[in-house]
Amino acid sequence: MQKIRNLEELQNEIDSDLAWRKKEIADFHSLCRFNNNPPCLIRACFVMVCAHFEGAIKFSSNAYIDFISGQSINGTDLKPEINAIAVRKKRHHSFAHTGVEKVKVSVVTEVLKEYDSLLNGTFCIRTSNESEPALPTGGNPTPDVLKEMTKVLGLNYNALFEAREKFINSELLNPRHSIAHGGQRPITDEALEEVANFVLSKIDAYASAIMEAAMNDIHLRVNDNSA
Repeated sequence: MQKIRNLEELQNEIDSDLAWRKKEIADFHSLCRFNNNPPCLIRACFVMVCAHFEGAIKFSSNAYIDFISGQSINGTDLKPEINAIAVRKKRHHSFAHTGVEKVKVSVVTEVLKEYDSLLNGTFCIRTSNESEPALPTGGNPTPDVLKEMTKVLGLNYNALFEAREKFINSELLNPRHSIAHGGQRPITDEALEEVANFVLSKIDAYASAIMEAAMNDIHLRVNDNSA
């Protein structure tokens, strides 16, 4: 992903990413139908569709962060969640241990210093490394993960995902994990069709929500409704 400098470039990056994903899903569908929907292809297509659900959400989210980074915005003008992305990326190792007694005050101090430096400078973060995205999905975009991502970016989780939480867990993620880890779980062509339609719909809706957030400067502190 190249540095995104304006809304047009953000839209183009997201549109380009969605285009190849949609084409690959359509190509897999065509391959299945041409071969009379053999179970092995149905299962492979199902896993690929689920991968695109995660991939599209991760790409659009990080494209938005890259867009923010390209606007030369002072840290004090950004919502705390946006600055926290940069702190997390630089200091993610600091809180590897669990339990408050294992978190050193000196470590917290370093994190606070990092945050202060962001507030006193221009927000800038590198998102080009796909193996270490600024806002990761953890390889498992559960409702909890999606809720965290939308909260950080200022998106409306309820409108995007809340009504389909059960579907995401039971009809998309659970079968995907079973197949991807070697399980012999069968997938019907009807189930594949339902999941594909869901994914295509949601990645479009998520991309639209990202663009709306960028156009309305939702990342700015002045637009932080939680403050």
